[in-house]
Amino acid sequence: MVKLNACINEVKTFKGIANNVVKEPVSSSVKKKAILEKMSDKEKNYYHSFVEENELEELNLPFLKNNIYLKKVKARLEYPRKKKLNEDGTFLPKSDRLNIAYVDVYFLGLNDKFYTIITTSNKTSVNRIKNLIGNENFIVNDDLDINNDIFNWLMYLYEERSGNISEKLKIENISGFVGNIADDTNVFSGNSDQTTELTVTKAFISNGGELKKVGTRIRHDEMIDIIFFIDDKSNISIDCVSSIDLTLLNGVKTQLGKEVYYMLYIYCYLINELKKRYAFESNEFMSTKKRAFSKKIGLEVIKSIMIENGIELNELK
Repeated sequence: MVKLNACINEVKTFKGIANNVVKEPVSSSVKKKAILEKMSDKEKNYYHSFVEENELEELNLPFLKNNIYLKKVKARLEYPRKKKLNEDGTFLPKSDRLNIAYVDVYFLGLNDKFYTIITTSNKTSVNRIKNLIGNENFIVNDDLDINNDIFNWLMYLYEERSGNISEKLKIENISGFVGNIADDTNVFSGNSDQTTELTVTKAFISNGGELKKVGTRIRHDEMIDIIFFIDDKSNISIDCVSSIDLTLLNGVKTQLGKEVYYMLYIYCYLINELKKRYAFESNEFMSTKKRAFSKKIGLEVIKSIMIENGIELNELK
């Protein structure tokens, strides 16, 4: 999700935000330059454009006090196949070297600000869509970033407070991580998708690791039970099959579809709620709880490794 420099009328009419078409020329060697010059623009360029546009909707979500605005558009992205040349070294007809990707893009109005949500993890597609919207329309800021210590704090809550974030929010599971461990000369990356009793994650944290991404399952009492990965830039990946909407007769979810509904829950409510809760507890956590917790889970990891490998205490000397 990226913050957008736009007002509601601009998003509603889509004027001044999205470029009509962006061209991306065929990549080629210098030797092929003369051939390209003879080709028509349509043949030698790949085109990116928005091909579908929904009306801007005002929505009332059960987990928010204020209404939000949402507009969906679909991007059509042309890009080349691996094989671009005939056996004689000439370019294939564009139709024979063309791939097309369609990506849903959402413009979200939240608390008098607008954001863009691009629903793909492919970085090349993301950059193409940003170019299509216009990079000058994005605002570079850190209000969407997540402090790495929030991930450590979530692990602390899961282990020490039975996962309770608040009266209604609870961490049911933490299933993996991606992060870095740094010393004076090197940075080592680590990741874990399935961590039995979270031993790997505990070892990572107790060794000074900086978490960049975690997978978790969070339950919002009588509202939602959601499973997702999130990184420090608020990029998310949701397990929509396993996540459950607990709200009875939820017409908004039916209207939007569960994928969009879960996405809005995380972006419109959960991230902000986690940040607020952490801000309230951060001084105590950083000054006293974090170090003690790191030591405790470090000892748990050492004991687990010793038992697993039959290591005796005198062998550590």
